[in-house]
Amino acid sequence: MGQADFQYGSGDAIVMPGRDAANDCSKDRAGIPLAVSIFADRIHVRDTMRDDAQAVGFRLEAIGNIADLLNGDAHSLGEVVLLDCPVIEGANLEPLTLLDIRAARSGVQLVISTSVGALDDVFGCLDQSNP
Repeated sequence: MGQADFQYGSGDAIVMPGRDAANDCSKDRAGIPLAVSIFADRIHVRDTMRDDAQAVGFRLEAIGNIADLLNGDAHSLGEVVLLDCPVIEGANLEPLTLLDIRAARSGVQLVISTSVGALDDVFGCLDQSNP
């Protein structure tokens, strides 16, 4: 599966010119919508990510805060995980590393946003999945 092609601007979904159904990043090769899971503690970011993902045709698999993803029971994540992680606490470093390993083994595509202050800690946990 190719990399997800997200582009954020005004909050409106952007349709990429020249894209046809066969090259739609929100669908698999058979044209079936890919499932996306969205995890963010900032409600406005989570809502924007959800609205944009649905506007371009992704099917919503799961949505919640970071603790739901990192510390909850394992469940299906779909093909794409959007994670907003501007701050990372020490207790979340191991679960984030486990998510990285899980994504690498399953082929889930991770798209992670973070802050400059958390960049080293967050991406230090992500050396397997090519997020």
